[in-house]
Amino acid sequence: MGRIKEAIGSAGIETLTTSARAKDALSFGIKACVGDKYDNPLVEIEDKSGIRVVVKYLRDVKKVVKLMEELFITRPPENKVEMLPYDKNGYLGTHLIAKIERCRLDHNRYKICGSTL
Repeated sequence: MGRIKEAIGSAGIETLTTSARAKDALSFGIKACVGDKYDNPLVEIEDKSGIRVVVKYLRDVKKVVKLMEELFITRPPENKVEMLPYDKNGYLGTHLIAKIERCRLDHNRYKICGSTL
């Protein structure tokens, strides 16, 4: 998460909070087993971990999305404000599904390439 905070700070974006979490095993198990939604939950459930960046100014949302697209391979952003009423989603904001397989020549631990989203 340090790389993300560093990129946001370097871009001059003011945040209120930046946090990360991993989905706990019980939550994952419940999500995987409810209904017949998933054939392969380990692959299909995409929110096994997450990062939340709360920006001070609405104008900075697009800047953070652009930074995340530079750091990660992402799907197109989903604007949850437009998609769902807040009481159905739990938060208002822009949601990105991202993978870490973006090659980074300056960080050896991220030299994983060739994956598609």
